[in-house]
Amino acid sequence: MRLFGKKFYFLLIAPVFLGLLMMASCANPKKISYFNYVPDSLYQDPMSLDLHAYSDPVIKPNDVLQISVQTIDPQATTMMGTMTAPATGSGSASGGAVSGYMVDQKGEIELPLAGRIKVGGMTTSQARDAIARKAEQFYKSPVVNVRFANFTITVLGEVNRPGQITVPSEKISLLDAIGLAGDLKVTGRRNDILLIREEAGKKVFFRYDLNKEDMFHGPYFYLRQHDILYVGPTKNAAAQADVTTMRNLSFVSFGVSLLSLLITISLRFL
Repeated sequence: MRLFGKKFYFLLIAPVFLGLLMMASCANPKKISYFNYVPDSLYQDPMSLDLHAYSDPVIKPNDVLQISVQTIDPQATTMMGTMTAPATGSGSASGGAVSGYMVDQKGEIELPLAGRIKVGGMTTSQARDAIARKAEQFYKSPVVNVRFANFTITVLGEVNRPGQITVPSEKISLLDAIGLAGDLKVTGRRNDILLIREEAGKKVFFRYDLNKEDMFHGPYFYLRQHDILYVGPTKNAAAQADVTTMRNLSFVSFGVSLLSLLITISLRFL
């Protein structure tokens, strides 16, 4: 009778431990790692990955440009300064206004003395040449520098530092943006990162999978100004955020604990 009772209670508690073991086995490290497809041979041949899809970004309406013009005439340079415009209404990553020249809806900016110049659709190097040609009408051998003042990327969702990022250069990849956002959380989906981009006045959507090689190909590996990245939560993260699910899990945990206590007490009397 005593032996039968112990076998009975063993059969009763075995499914509980089996369930816990199965839950532990579900924690597959491949689900939270990157680049699972990369074989060792690629470390010997880094050029196997196509990273040549980059092209210089072009200036669009509402972009803000920082423009500096210097000449060999110190007096003219002092009078002209760096041609930095007052702060515009465009916000920076820190929430303040960005200083620079805003490109209007016609793709034009207005500079002191030089007047209105068409820069929309140009790269910053092309805009620099266009401004230099205009400035040569007023200054001798002007040296012009043009850069984006509001080249920002927004990263949202399951990253450690979500928010808007001001890019110090014109070239930033998906991986760079993730790094600047503090990397993905464990609860972030590695196989479904959404890119939102505006092209020709329309929203374009593209999804990355960090565990597929084709993420390095095509025109979307390198980001553009004002791109938005969204990292969605995994199913486990969504379940953790679900109050009802958490409440049900607490009931189940309480029931399992109570059952274990009853079995332990019962075994002592057999």
